[in-house]
Amino acid sequence: MDEPGPRPRAATWRTTPALEQFLQILEHVRLLKELYEGEDAMMLHDCETGPAGTIRTAEAFTVRDGKIREIRLVFDPTELIKLGRRPE
Repeated sequence: MDEPGPRPRAATWRTTPALEQFLQILEHVRLLKELYEGEDAMMLHDCETGPAGTIRTAEAFTVRDGKIREIRLVFDPTELIKLGRRPE
């Protein structure tokens, strides 16, 4: 499942310097799986970058009262660290 449309610019979100650097090398995001249960949702993505290759990420969301209240992102930063783009 490919996510349609252009990706949001970093300036439109509250970001960290590490996220802004990642968005500069991000070329494509492929949504692999979505799971929903009650107030919880999980998504599994492959984030394709030129210099760091493909980075698999998992995100867990908690939604209450129609708003995302918590996001937890898990990924292996090894290839990013090799590029000198250490996550904060």
